[in-house]
Amino acid sequence: MAFGAFLYYLRARKLKLWNFQLAKMVQERTRDIQYQNQAIVVQKEELKQLNTVKNKLLSVISHDLRGPITAVSGLLGLLKSGHLNYQELITQSDRLNNEVHSLTYLLDNLLSWSKSQMQGIKLKKENVGLKKVVEENLKTTLPMSASKQINVDNQVPEDCYVQTDANFLGLVIRNLVMNAIKFTHEKGEICIVSESQDDNVLISVNDNGVGLTKEELNKLFDKKSHYSKMGTANESGTGIGLLLCKEFIELEGGKIWAESEEGKGSSFKFVLKQGSPQIANTNRS
Repeated sequence: MAFGAFLYYLRARKLKLWNFQLAKMVQERTRDIQYQNQAIVVQKEELKQLNTVKNKLLSVISHDLRGPITAVSGLLGLLKSGHLNYQELITQSDRLNNEVHSLTYLLDNLLSWSKSQMQGIKLKKENVGLKKVVEENLKTTLPMSASKQINVDNQVPEDCYVQTDANFLGLVIRNLVMNAIKFTHEKGEICIVSESQDDNVLISVNDNGVGLTKEELNKLFDKKSHYSKMGTANESGTGIGLLLCKEFIELEGGKIWAESEEGKGSSFKFVLKQGSPQIANTNRS
């Protein structure tokens, strides 16, 4: 009798332990499912916001592509019909040149952005002379700065080197300088400077343009807000350029930000790892 009671006790205790373990497993599984559901809800909302941004982006791109193409098409039509005299042709050719450069700049950003979205960005780290990269990329922005008589000054020292991908560094420089040109009035000033900070280099693109409000500063590098506004000469933009700059700089392990005061200009800054002139000379030999 006592032995039977003991066996019953053991079975009851074992059953109670199993029920406890089962309840614990159900509780943990329920919690996991709740976390997964919450993650799904968050991802769904993020996808919804990204889809909204994508649609807005495509709309802006379509508009910005249509403008230069329409201008070029109209100008070529006038030229073909013989309605332009020599002086008008010279004047309009400057406009045509600017439209083509604007279109090329937009397409360059669009191709880089689409590649990053489909394939991801693959960086080739190398020791890069910053002054040379700035000089080379200022040549591509010269038509736009010249049309507004804006002086762009490269004050980067000859011995300044960074560890980065030269092609994507060029893309960042072009975008930041074009952005500065866009928001600087005629006969304004833009200056590119660099400063060594321990193992890093701080690079700044400064202008004396229209500046930005605090609200605009908060939107600049935000994918969700996808901020863009008209320039001082009614230049349009997609906002892709600054997003590309952010994506590239962060992949390099650096950071990018802007400082500005409305009506007094802006300073776009980013940080990269410092390189070495000795390494650069060795690589070239």
